[in-house]
Amino acid sequence: MSDSDALAKRLRPLVSRLNHVERREANKEDLTETQASVLLTLRSRGPVRMGELAEIEGMAMPSMTDGIRRLEQLGHVRRVPGVEDRRVVNVEVTEPGAELLAAYIESHDGFYAERLARLTRSERKAIAAAIDPLYKLLEEESDEEV
Repeated sequence: MSDSDALAKRLRPLVSRLNHVERREANKEDLTETQASVLLTLRSRGPVRMGELAEIEGMAMPSMTDGIRRLEQLGHVRRVPGVEDRRVVNVEVTEPGAELLAAYIESHDGFYAERLARLTRSERKAIAAAIDPLYKLLEEESDEEV
């Protein structure tokens, strides 16, 4: 077994469990992870076409349409005409949606802050040192061989 395989066998259950506990304990805003991701995308990118949003989120168009309809009913997003082409319909986050997202982020950040505070300084430093390499796990794979 390679070092990578051994590390993967330790990392996967840890990340899975941490994610499960975070969802259970930190999500007081009645917002699903998918809804939070959509709101975050809209907050960071501004108004986006539905098809582009589905592509960004890796969702099928019918699922995105249903999700946006639900967020729209809750008042968290709204449909707006395109700036350059009024026939195009974009989706944008509303002020209540942005406020809900901020509360969601604060709650989840607080979940980690509380747990990190329980660790020793050297343990927190070790986690801090691992963050950049962990982000590399999210990068798209290159077609080039290394």
